[in-house]
Amino acid sequence: MRAIVDAVEFLPADQVPAALRAALTDRMLGELKLMQRDWQTKRPWYVSAEAVQSNQWILPNEAMVRACLFLGRGRSDPAYELGVQNLLRSLDYQGAQGEFVEGLHYSSISVTSLYSIARATARAGDRRLIAHPFLRKYPTWLAHHFQPGGFIINCFDAPATARGMLQRDQALFAVGAIVSGNPHALWSLQTRARFGPTVDGILAACLPPQAAEAPPLFAAYPQATRLNWRSSWDDDQATGLWLRGGHSTDFHDHMDRGHVNFVIGNQPLLIEAGIQSYATPTFHTHMWTVAGHNVLQIGSAPPERLLAKLLLQAGQILNADERQAPITVERMDEDGGSASVDLSRCYRNISKWVRHVEWDRKRVIIKDTVELPADNILQFRWHLGVPMSVARHEAPGEIIAGPVRLSYQASSLVSAVVEGMPDATLERGVITEHACVVVRTVDRVRALELVTQVGLVDAIKE
Repeated sequence: MRAIVDAVEFLPADQVPAALRAALTDRMLGELKLMQRDWQTKRPWYVSAEAVQSNQWILPNEAMVRACLFLGRGRSDPAYELGVQNLLRSLDYQGAQGEFVEGLHYSSISVTSLYSIARATARAGDRRLIAHPFLRKYPTWLAHHFQPGGFIINCFDAPATARGMLQRDQALFAVGAIVSGNPHALWSLQTRARFGPTVDGILAACLPPQAAEAPPLFAAYPQATRLNWRSSWDDDQATGLWLRGGHSTDFHDHMDRGHVNFVIGNQPLLIEAGIQSYATPTFHTHMWTVAGHNVLQIGSAPPERLLAKLLLQAGQILNADERQAPITVERMDEDGGSASVDLSRCYRNISKWVRHVEWDRKRVIIKDTVELPADNILQFRWHLGVPMSVARHEAPGEIIAGPVRLSYQASSLVSAVVEGMPDATLERGVITEHACVVVRTVDRVRALELVTQVGLVDAIKE
């Protein structure tokens, strides 16, 4: 629908034959009736569920409004007004700081649609969509996915490398710069995505270069909850960290509340498993679950057993109430920071889990405090950004894997083993096997305090 309307709009009037225009008009009328009926009868799942955050809600509403504009209808038409009001609901549902509640990957589908219809309605004299603050703030949230070393923040269903993000979202930065005037969008185009051979890319290249501005080095987003930090925008030298919380509106999310990611220059230290495809054989056990993240698991089950019934006891619960894990920022500056995340609501059978994270440019220190209503085995995984094949040194309280050193102290007796785990993070488009440190209580316990420190071997020796 978008392609048809844009093409007709771009072409000179005499280049669209009368018979073709009549056929397109007839088709638009038919599609419009079908879409109106869908909302009246609530036949599609996304209408009955009022899934206003979903691309499956947003794109049909764009089509409804596009059809009305093509047919010369405006705000007095019920279908036009229904579509615009539905899209305003989608915009209102997103985070106040530009967060998209379905994460990076799905935002590229939905926000492309939102920018498109906002421009189209604005050209017709209706500025309600284009004036929405989410569309101006979104490019900043998008730019904050860039981490050092060519990595991105890949929580939710998202690819793992900045290269993939740039190829897909270059157009989003371009249209974000043009439509919203967001200076961070233009900066991202100038320094990361470059200007592509698209209409929006060409238009963005015409914007005054001085209008570009680097995003802040750090931010905490309360919705689609996360904290992101980096020491500079030098991808080869900077240190980067992100911490995941949780919000009731999260969707397309993983069992990753509390996850900590850490990278220094081009060397990832702590990673998550990431996602390549829903069809990856290990996706539902080793990647999507608690096993694929640097978080707590209840019980001693190996990843391959983390299926639906067991996950209710061992993993995180992805209902609206249990999704909530607020982050409290104590300090963030260019040298580092400290923050806490309360994960006590995310599991069915724990009384308390609070994670405190303190970091600087050389190391991250993570303190976990866990309390249970009944004795059980506790285990934490630490996914290291090195291949399983790398040379390792293991000693009590310390594991060195290649350039990465992990040390730990616990209030109860624990053991630590290194296991190979799959990831879609270290290599683009390829599932690799990385080294994962599993710290597990030897006996069933009622409570545990665990302090873990991760850094580069040379840096920690200094």
